[in-house]
Amino acid sequence: MANIDHHPLLAKRMPIVLALLAIPAIGVTLVSIQIFAWGFAISCLGAALTAWLYAGDLRRIRFRLVKTDGRAEVISAELWLVIGMILIAIVVPLIIQMYSAKTVSPDISQARHLGIEERAALLADLRSQGADRYRFEVISASGCDECEEYAEELREAFSSVPGWSAEGGMAIFGSAAVRGIKLLVRSTGERPTIAKKIGSALTAAKVKFEWSQDGNVSPEGANLLIARKQRP
Repeated sequence: MANIDHHPLLAKRMPIVLALLAIPAIGVTLVSIQIFAWGFAISCLGAALTAWLYAGDLRRIRFRLVKTDGRAEVISAELWLVIGMILIAIVVPLIIQMYSAKTVSPDISQARHLGIEERAALLADLRSQGADRYRFEVISASGCDECEEYAEELREAFSSVPGWSAEGGMAIFGSAAVRGIKLLVRSTGERPTIAKKIGSALTAAKVKFEWSQDGNVSPEGANLLIARKQRP
């Protein structure tokens, strides 16, 4: 008869492990449909719960691998399965996100830029609106270098006008499915003054954008999201 000590609580824990498989599976599914932030968080939750359930076994791995006392144990198939689950739950979403970002990257030859005339029109419109102080962020889509370069051009243009400060950077998480330029406000039905001024300047520069609601934006604020180019 096999020594059951090599498979502690096997009968009790494996059904739980199989149930936990559903958590990273849901996470990977969400990542595959470009809902990366939630999908990666759910996958990591599944990995963390599995690691917690097998914490004792995982801590003893080094004793099983290093034969110092002559009583080293072979790592069970059960534990190998658990280790594989944890790695898959963390690595697979990252691979999917990297592949998605690569496949939707725009052609560099068609990169967007704020032209001289567009920049001049944007600056003229901002200056005509008065000398109040405004601060907002221009955010670029995750994994899109072209988006970040265009966003930096817009930040520099806005910040060159006295009273205006445009900051921001590349988003850590985001959806590769989002396209175009989004002017983010708390509610599109109640657009604050700063949002109207940004929208007016973009319109003057003939920069196409869409209004979009974002619950993370303050009621009196606005942000600009530079996502990947619209498909032809």
